[in-house]
Amino acid sequence: MIAEDLLAATEQAAIAVWPLVGKRDKVAADQAAVSTLRQVLGKAPIRGRVVIGEGEMDEAPMLYRGEEVGRGRRRMDIAVDPLEGTNLTAKNQPGAVCVIAAGPPQSLLEAPDMMMQRLAGPPACRGRLSLDQPVEEMVAEVARGLGKDVSQVVVVMLDRDRHLSLMEGVLRAGARLRLISDGDVMPSVLAAIDGSDVDLVLGSGGAPEGVLAAVAIAALGGVFEGRLLPEGKDDLAAMASLGLKPGRVLAVKDVVSRHGVFCATSVTGGWQLDRPTVVGQSIWVHSLVIDGNAQTVRRIHSRYPSTQA
Repeated sequence: MIAEDLLAATEQAAIAVWPLVGKRDKVAADQAAVSTLRQVLGKAPIRGRVVIGEGEMDEAPMLYRGEEVGRGRRRMDIAVDPLEGTNLTAKNQPGAVCVIAAGPPQSLLEAPDMMMQRLAGPPACRGRLSLDQPVEEMVAEVARGLGKDVSQVVVVMLDRDRHLSLMEGVLRAGARLRLISDGDVMPSVLAAIDGSDVDLVLGSGGAPEGVLAAVAIAALGGVFEGRLLPEGKDDLAAMASLGLKPGRVLAVKDVVSRHGVFCATSVTGGWQLDRPTVVGQSIWVHSLVIDGNAQTVRRIHSRYPSTQA
């Protein structure tokens, strides 16, 4: 099963990172996640191709766009962020996860590692939200769709100066802001899960994180739109080589054309997942697995020998 193969990779990566939580060395933590995840994927019975990940081959020695992983025959597109939240890991703050997604060949958006503007919202608001809407309108639509008062709507975004106007719009609308320092994949996914404490995610972040979130959101029937944000001639040339047009709004079907599988394993806890825990001779890790084909959402608690940590 593809989901189990991906889950094994994120679980092992999280276990490899666990000893580095709170050690103020984000580079070492990222390296541990990348090398472990790649090693496990290398043994998986798939023939995966990374369509968006750590970066270009000359910038990222492993899990770069275009790299092939696995030793099986079943072809898959792979999107990966071995450790989303390297700073969170180094500082022992909630929100870091090891995350991967996969889908059939040519089903996931292949894009350079650049910034992406995006929104993520609940299934109740499908067809009612757009990146080109004023923020106040988006918040009002979410409130109507969820049957909430606007004052109860929670909007998550990265705490960045580039988002100041978005923050002001959310506050003018009367909604609540939840600002995060890093790691917007999990809140984006939770925005599409009924009953979560996230209603809407706005702002810009890395394109790999956008694609990863979109795989889960597509499976959940939620709202996703994205827009790639090139910076300079190199980004524009990279987009042109892949047939991507600057300024185009990407609907969820443009990012994920067929259902795939999303797996995230927690490293530092938060977003409805516990951090790894060592109990006696065991280490427990906690994951979220969303399978679009099976239409399942699973929270999985796995036990490994603590010698692996």
